[in-house]
Amino acid sequence: MIKPAEQDARKTILFICIAIILGAIAGGIVWLFLKASEAGLFFLWEVLPSRFDTIYYPLIICTVGGMIIGLMRRKFGNYPQNLEEVMETVKAKGRYDSCRIYALFLMALFPIIFGGSIGPEAGMVCVIAALCTWVGDRFKYSLKETKELAQIGISASLGIVFTAPLFGFLEQVEGEAKDLTFPGRTKVLIYFSAILSGLGLYLLLSSFFGGGLHFDKFEVINTGRIEILWFVPLALVGFFIACSYNIIGALLRIVTKPFQRFPVTLAVLAGILLGICGMFLPLILFSGETNIAYLTEGTSFLIIGLIKLIAINLCLQTGWRGGNIIPLIFTSVCFAYGVSSFAGINSVFAAAVVSTVVCAVIIRKPIAVAILMLIFFPIKSILLLTAAAIAGAYLRKLLDFIPQLPGKPI
Repeated sequence: MIKPAEQDARKTILFICIAIILGAIAGGIVWLFLKASEAGLFFLWEVLPSRFDTIYYPLIICTVGGMIIGLMRRKFGNYPQNLEEVMETVKAKGRYDSCRIYALFLMALFPIIFGGSIGPEAGMVCVIAALCTWVGDRFKYSLKETKELAQIGISASLGIVFTAPLFGFLEQVEGEAKDLTFPGRTKVLIYFSAILSGLGLYLLLSSFFGGGLHFDKFEVINTGRIEILWFVPLALVGFFIACSYNIIGALLRIVTKPFQRFPVTLAVLAGILLGICGMFLPLILFSGETNIAYLTEGTSFLIIGLIKLIAINLCLQTGWRGGNIIPLIFTSVCFAYGVSSFAGINSVFAAAVVSTVVCAVIIRKPIAVAILMLIFFPIKSILLLTAAAIAGAYLRKLLDFIPQLPGKPI
């Protein structure tokens, strides 16, 4: 007769094996998605423009993209959902039911390759969560803990997309009142088994076949007396950006609500507006992780940052669905560079504080945010990033005392 302790051990081992397999599948899917994005972007924005030399090219391609996105949305629904919606659904229901996985993959891909101001993380989270739900349904009669598979998949996909295993784990568990199913040490082991197996396969495929996200990293950050004095004002700038993002999103939801019955028209109109912006301000297009290197100090970036802030929300509210983390970091850096030019302080210091505060206010998980920002800033800036993330978390609480603020962060 098998003892209960031995049975639990076997069940845990089985679950770890499932998590490793799911993590590897997630790593392969994320690599395939990012490779397809890279190929699509190269073809649409480098190969074709070389043959059709016209200033109206961004307008044409974004309009065509809007039509395709609108048709997909009309057929399959308003996917992919944003990161917060997916996680709330998974935590409430223990699963994520959506449209067909292949359609979800394409609906996450098209807004990126056609120039949308969104990132890949939300689309990947949707695809992996749906896949994990499908796998969980096959094991639900032998493992009652399968309700946690979708959350493990979300954690793995975030860790893989940003090549930050600790961020993927903390983004899921930080702030939890209690463990969902497993005790603490076992849960850590299961989550990291999935994340590391997925990241390992992702990096292996990237090393052999290329692909993946390539983040620009700031190598040097100077912190002097004047920068320290500007820490609080910069934190308030970040809070202002996050609140503006929230308000713009709420206003656009109100404006676009009557037109949600016409998804094709709405997506095409958004494509036209994006294309017009792309004709004159190319930095407004795309997520921005590879455009940060092109930014220099200058107050004109305040205008670019504001337009980018509007463009992110425009995409999210009109069917050009995707992630908001990377575009918001790019937007924050634009604002930080504008402020640093005005204040005469180190631009990288300003970028670190402002972008970290913005992400902390939106994501609301300061430790995870501090880890995430190490993708862009040197490891020796961890104390500054942590202080900025904590400041953002405290500033976020101010929103609870502003009932008239419309909507909530997307």
